[in-house]
Amino acid sequence: MNNQEERLKAGKRVVTITLTPAVDMFVQVEKLMPGTLHRIPKPEKFVGGKGINVAKALQAFGTPVVATGFLGGANGRWIESQLQHLGIDARFVSTATETRLNVKVVDSEGVLTEFNSSTTLPSPGEWTEFETRLAALAGESEWFAFCGKLPEGCPAHWYQEAIAKAKELGLKTLLDSSGAALRHGILAKPDVIKPNLHELEELTGLELSSVEKVVSVAQEVVADGVGMVLVSMGASGMVVVTQDATWEVRVPKVEVVSSVGAGDTVVAGILHGLCTGKSMKETIRFAAAAATAAVTTAGTKRPELADVLHFEAAIQVVERRANR
Repeated sequence: MNNQEERLKAGKRVVTITLTPAVDMFVQVEKLMPGTLHRIPKPEKFVGGKGINVAKALQAFGTPVVATGFLGGANGRWIESQLQHLGIDARFVSTATETRLNVKVVDSEGVLTEFNSSTTLPSPGEWTEFETRLAALAGESEWFAFCGKLPEGCPAHWYQEAIAKAKELGLKTLLDSSGAALRHGILAKPDVIKPNLHELEELTGLELSSVEKVVSVAQEVVADGVGMVLVSMGASGMVVVTQDATWEVRVPKVEVVSSVGAGDTVVAGILHGLCTGKSMKETIRFAAAAATAAVTTAGTKRPELADVLHFEAAIQVVERRANR
């Protein structure tokens, strides 16, 4: 059986790739005041990392998913156990170094202050094992979703090379990263990228102070070969550009419980729509509804499918123009 036949047999499965996962510890305070003592409720721990957040949401939406990357030490074992408890197929490579711990402090007004640990570069042997695992997963899947920052010391062009290899094997690819990793990664022309507004400004060196400017820049990226550019803009909604059309998405005002991982839920929503045969407009609406549901959910818990469907009717998707 060849690779294409194996993928058809497996269905449109997504592989999420998280090179820098984390345990996210959330702490609630009335008001964060540096230099003072804070009395806090019991902290809550969540499984973190962009690709892992995507995998959790895809699992909740009913889309087959495999989560891979690097995990190490007690934190890594805890993450793997949590994913297995959720029913997620976790195929991580074990590392000799401990998976990082991040601390997220949220005040009574919903303001988030983050303390994120640095990442450690896996050993050459661990990288070799991981790339062998990716090659094996390629024959069973439809999409590779490359999500998050690269480990410190990793070459900035790693995503670019990995996307190129995946495309050679007939896979569809998504990239959700920032900085140099995104700048190099788009050179491999992935099918989808999902920068937020700040990341797009960083990529282009421009201040994107209007929707028109966002659209113009996103169209330039698509013209250079990227299949779809989805720009998330928080409460201002989203802009989506493909070779065929441009859409502006408006979202309802909701009470924000936690914005952590909302962008990852957008990624999961797009992948879910593309894997289940929804139209582009339906896919965009679902992704925006997923992000809206996500910000009403505590920590990095992902919304259930019913939560997303509840918000779909409130999402406005307007086709601004055909890109022909």
